[in-house]
Amino acid sequence: MHYILELGRNIELSVAEIISVYGAECLVSIHSEYLVIETDENVDIDKLGGVVSVYKIATEVEGFLEEKDMINFVVNNLESKHIGIESNFLSKSIIDNVLKRSKGVLKSKGKSVRFLMNTKTATILGSGFLKGKVEVYGFFRFAGKVFVAALEGVQNIDAYSGRDFKKPYRDAKLGMLPPKLARTMINLAGEGKVYDPFCGTGTVLMEALVDKRQVLGSDIQQQNIFGTKENLDWLESRFGTNNSDAEVFVADARKISRSDFDVVVTEGYLGKPKKGNESLIELRDEMQEIEDLYVDFLESLKNAVEKEVIVVVSVPVFVSNTKRIYCENLVEKLNSLGYSVSALIPNGNKLELEAQDSFLYKRKDQKVFRQIFRLTYIPR
Repeated sequence: MHYILELGRNIELSVAEIISVYGAECLVSIHSEYLVIETDENVDIDKLGGVVSVYKIATEVEGFLEEKDMINFVVNNLESKHIGIESNFLSKSIIDNVLKRSKGVLKSKGKSVRFLMNTKTATILGSGFLKGKVEVYGFFRFAGKVFVAALEGVQNIDAYSGRDFKKPYRDAKLGMLPPKLARTMINLAGEGKVYDPFCGTGTVLMEALVDKRQVLGSDIQQQNIFGTKENLDWLESRFGTNNSDAEVFVADARKISRSDFDVVVTEGYLGKPKKGNESLIELRDEMQEIEDLYVDFLESLKNAVEKEVIVVVSVPVFVSNTKRIYCENLVEKLNSLGYSVSALIPNGNKLELEAQDSFLYKRKDQKVFRQIFRLTYIPR
């Protein structure tokens, strides 16, 4: 089956997530934020953090597609009362004309329909897509072909927002890892029981539980463990997760003693909240302290496990007016610690994307970015 995925703003990170879940062989073509994949599996958008929408391809046409063909497809397939059209090449005027003419044909057949003025996620969800009240058709052009597709899934931004802002325990000082990024990191790590040794408010654990994983979480602060448990209880009541799949406890990530997990997904300390007026010396000194923390954590982890472990970790990048301060010393020490950096986008991929070993997750005007790594530890 062929699908077209609309990717999130961090396009290459989204591609890396798709590769981790469905394999590099699934990649077919990419155009701007739209990715074509081929897979025997049904693409479950609720599993993916970096995908905005999923279209299932119905047919493909060499060259050009006439407006009348688009209208026929809409008229012959529409079952609901609301309709929208998405495209990566059609102008708004053409889309509006196809919608109006489709509405006219359907009206002549005694069927009343309304069309969406835009196909933004919020509009689609607000129109009742999850309840089957709206259908969106896609017309996409890739490499000389036009693909005709129907929307199968859209990212449930309300659910993500609820898990981000409505959970009972939140603490902005802990960095507030976005749930969608946490979900992407979980997928980058692969299957199995997830351990977060810097669990904070429990964001990674929550997203893993929604994904029906078993989870293990620890934090050095007792208050964070109390808060995480409160959040997991809230999650169970709102999203139907199973707290019997979760265990959280107080522990120092520099003194790991557990090994009953398959993958590690975590974001440690990102540093003190930044005002933007810190000197480069202050930023470098603080980064050195953070690097020491991560080195101690990775050393402790390798001493605790006796099997191969994947570690997906978010580390801070400080942004000043003149320079970005990276965890350079940590990266230099990874090999001596026994860890290798796993390519998130491999060399020789079908899309001819540049190979990448890490990704920078950033938003405008932030003073601290996140750098995402996937590490592999293999006992010697």
